[in-house]
Amino acid sequence: MERQAGAAAEIRQAIEGLLETFLGEEARHLRIPEPSRCEADASGCNWSLDYRSSCGEHEEAVRRAVEQAQREWSLRP
Repeated sequence: MERQAGAAAEIRQAIEGLLETFLGEEARHLRIPEPSRCEADASGCNWSLDYRSSCGEHEEAVRRAVEQAQREWSLRP
C-alpha cells in the first residue's frame, strides 16, 4: 500500500481519528503531539511520535493508532 503524504498536522489528525475509533469519547481528552521527521526506516516510514507522556492509561490504544498511521502516512518534505 502506498502511503499518503501529509503535513505533521494532518498526520496528527489521522491519529486522533483512529483513537476516536478505538476509544470513543475518551480520545478527546488525549493530547497527541505532531510527528517529527526522522530517517526512513526499513518500511519507509519517515516520522516518529513521542506520545508516552501524554497517553496515560491509554498507551496501548495510542501505540496501535500510531503504528497504523505509520503504515498509511509519510511526512511531506
